[in-house]
Parts: sequence; structure tokens; C-alpha cells
Amino acid sequence: MPVESEAFPAGTLAAALASLHRRKATGRLTVDVEGESHAIIFDRGVPVRAQLATVLDPLGRVLLEMGAIDEAAYHQSLVQMAESKKRQGEVLIEMGAIDKAMLKQALTSQQRRKLARISRLKGAKLAFSAEDPGPDSFPIDPVGAVISALRERPEEAELERALVPCKGRSVAIRPGTAAQIPGVDDKEREFLKHLEFGIRFDEAVAGDLLPPLQSRILLAALALTGRLALGVTPRPRPAAAPQPQPAAAARSRQAPAPPRAAPPAAAPASKRPPAADPASSAQRLPPRAERLPPAAEPTTPAPAPDEGAADPRQVKRLLEEKLQALEAGDFFSLFNVKDTSPSTEIQRTFFQMAKMFHPDRFSGGGLEELRPMAAQIFSGLSQAKDILLDPDRRMAHLARLARKGDTASLGTEEKAGAARLLEAEADFAFKRGDWAAATAKFDGAVQLEPTGKRLARLAWATWARDCKTHRLDAMGRAIELLDQALKLDEHLAETYRYVGRLLKIDGRPGEAIQWFRRAADLDPHDIESASEVRVADRRAEKEHKEKGGGWFSR
Repeated sequence: MPVESEAFPAGTLAAALASLHRRKATGRLTVDVEGESHAIIFDRGVPVRAQLATVLDPLGRVLLEMGAIDEAAYHQSLVQMAESKKRQGEVLIEMGAIDKAMLKQALTSQQRRKLARISRLKGAKLAFSAEDPGPDSFPIDPVGAVISALRERPEEAELERALVPCKGRSVAIRPGTAAQIPGVDDKEREFLKHLEFGIRFDEAVAGDLLPPLQSRILLAALALTGRLALGVTPRPRPAAAPQPQPAAAARSRQAPAPPRAAPPAAAPASKRPPAADPASSAQRLPPRAERLPPAAEPTTPAPAPDEGAADPRQVKRLLEEKLQALEAGDFFSLFNVKDTSPSTEIQRTFFQMAKMFHPDRFSGGGLEELRPMAAQIFSGLSQAKDILLDPDRRMAHLARLARKGDTASLGTEEKAGAARLLEAEADFAFKRGDWAAATAKFDGAVQLEPTGKRLARLAWATWARDCKTHRLDAMGRAIELLDQALKLDEHLAETYRYVGRLLKIDGRPGEAIQWFRRAADLDPHDIESASEVRVADRRAEKEHKEKGGGWFSR
């Protein structure tokens, strides 16, 4: 029976995606949060399009990250979009920058990003209504979509509901399923291959194959989408074929390795603990309250834990340090990683810290009063991870830290990269006439790396934003910025054009035309300046004739 309309409980996007997939629904899932309305379009149970209330992840930026186009092609496509009113994909194909196969790949990636952004929204109201999905279709694997929704906002209650039928039973997926699920890393795919042979649920979430939170997310997504078989007798997994080893490696393996010893219950205070994984402030928090996590600074040796329960005062200090980093918005400090750390390190860090600060670990041992602090940190880890794993948002985060004055830790390349990102976003807002956004983003780019073009566009965006309310101040500020732009680049036609505009607005056409003329000389393709010059020349010629200065008056 077709699904006509349905409302879902708030904050259950993964369950809603899975439910609509199982029932092969066609229509629109509306996601409302904080006065904004987003949507996910379904066609026979498959998400085919995601729509955001605000324009994010434009196609050009996706192609830039894929390495399909360079920045010159990206900016040229924006100019041609404004002139031709065509879509960016069409413009890039006409330019010869990409082909149709690359366009389709980028559009599908763009839809996945939008779906991930929707998944991050907290407390969204969900409602489905049947409707035609429309012509544009970029199918997203339903299992991958549910995994993304659970991963972006791992709600313990939702995971628990999905996994209740699995407890105490063996679980398995069909052979070949592991290779078909997108958006998983190598360790997660290896875990899925284990599932193809069947495994007890308790073993699957024990943490031996994969961190418990990761394995629970994968199992919940498979269970919600009906891909998980329960009660199947596990099959023996064939032994892997021995891999040929280089001679040196073979010789090094002749001597048997000593057996791995179990870690001691408590290290003597005189010994330094092993080097902390950069994933967190230090070693993992033991089950419940068995021992104390080390101090937050990786260069400071961790205090040796005593036998028995942890000291709540020391645990509180650790929580306060992490909460301070979270509230300050410094996610690199929160995860205790460098701003150049790779995505794999950040992903590993996230899962270790999610386990460390899970609120359930603070339900005993005198740590109950600290549970709200742990819950606040736990809920913020997901957002921090999302930002640091997204290249665009990571650059924007670096830019925000720079605007706060924390530029000492940023290298030249990081500043330049963040400035380019802000400039691209500012240009997009500039083209749409969103002057407030353009001003903010150009201002951030200028603070990181000033150029003549950025200053010129900041000047015009500032004028356009404030001219109706603070005309004189806006004019003065814009002229000041344009003067700085000319000092950095006196050969940029755009700067002269903006000066000409402002002088014309200010009722000084004679001075304005000189600036338009200079812009037209510098850039013959500057249509606006060339047009202003032609009109002024015709007007001057006409006035000359009317005063008797024509040919026949000689």
C-alpha cells in the first residue's frame, strides 16, 4: 500500500529513512528545524535528492575537492553562470573542464553531503508526504544513508531500539554485501566481511573487531534497513592465503615473538605511562570508574591511577578542560590533535573519545554528579568530528580561529587555504546579492591573506550592505578599502570600476568617467565600464554639436 503521509518522532531521521526505504515510499520527507525547512526526496524507497534551506556545498566546490577542476576554472564558471544564467555543471561541460560522467559523480557526492548536513540537525521535526520525485535523480544507497545519519548524530536511544532484536543472537549479512555498502572505511568493511560469515552479537560489539560505537552503528543501520539476518548459524571463515614476504622480513620472523602480556591492573607511580595516542587527552577511560584518565596535556606524564575507584576531583578537572575547549570552539584542542592531522587520525580520535566520555561510564564510583558534563562533551564530539573531517568546514574552522587571533599555530599554507575557501564562499554570496554574508566572508579572507581583489569586493559588499542605513559611513568605508586595494594591485580593473560607481552615485560623473575609462583600458572585457565610457563619449559629442562645434560649423 503506497505511503501517503506520515509524521515521525523528532530526532529519528535514521529510523525514518529506513522505514521509507522498507516500504518503497515515493515522495518528500520534510525536515523542519529552527524555522528552516529541508527535504529528502524518495523514489520507490531510495533517497534521490536532498534539498537544503540555504545554499551550501555548491557543485564547483565539490569538483574542486575531487580534483576535477582547478580554481581558475571554478571562478571562470561562476562568471559565466552570472552572464548566461545556466547551471554550473552545464557551464563547466561547455568549457570542456569536465564530462558528463564526472558531472554525475560530483552531483551524487553533492547529494551525499547535503544528506549528511541534514543528518547533523538536532531536534528536527520529520513529516513525509507523497509526491512526484521530479526529473533530477541521484540515487543514494539507503544503507549508506542510514549509516551516515547514525554516524553524524549517534543517539544512544535510537541505537538501542534498533539493536534490541539482535541481543543474544547471531547476526549475518548476505555474501557480497560488504563490497556494496558505500561510505565505510577499510576497518569497517573488514567488519562487514566478518558479518557475511555470521557472528554472535555480543562478539560483534565487544570491540575486538571494531570500536563498539562503530560496530553498533553499522549493525543498527543494517537492522533498520532489513539487511541483517538473525539467528543464522555462523560459518567458519576460510584462512587467508599466506602473502609472500621479502627476504629481510622473512628472516626477521624466524624467531618466535614473545607472547603479549595482559596490561597490569595499575602501573607503579615511578614509571611513566606509554605515550598517549594523539586521539585524546590521554589513555582511555577504563570501564565505569575503575581508574582515572591521565591529564589532558600529552607532554605531561599521566598520574598513576590507584587501585579502586577514580578520584572524582581529577576526573572533574579533565572534564572541565575538555568542556572549555568545546565551548571555545577549538576542536583541535578538544581532540588534542594538530591542525595538520589526517582524517584517519581524527576519526580514530573521535571513537576513542566517544567511548571515554560516554555518559554511562559516569553512573557509578562517585562520578554521578559529573554525568551532565560528560553528556555535554559527548554530544559535542560528533559536531567537532564532522567539522574536522569535512575539508571545507575544516578550512572555515581554521579561518574562525584565525579571526579570533589564534594565527600563531597556522602556517602560511593553512592561512592561504582558509582564505581561498572564504573567498569562494564570499564570491558565491556576492553573485547572489547576499551582501551581509559576502561582507563577513570577504572580511575573513582579507584578515587571513589580503589581496586587491578581496579588498575591492569587500568594499562594494560593504557599501551595498550599509548604503540604505548609513550612507555616508558606508561610502567612506568603501573608498578607504578601495584605496587599500589599489595599493596592493593597481592593475585590477574591478577596483577602478567600483570607484567609478561610487563617484557616479555621489553625483560626480565627470570624475567617475575617468575611473571607468581606466577600468576599460585595463580590461577590454569589462562590459559595464566600456558601456559607461561609450555613453559618456556620445553625450559629450552630442553636447559639442549642440554648441555649434560640429563639422559644418567649421
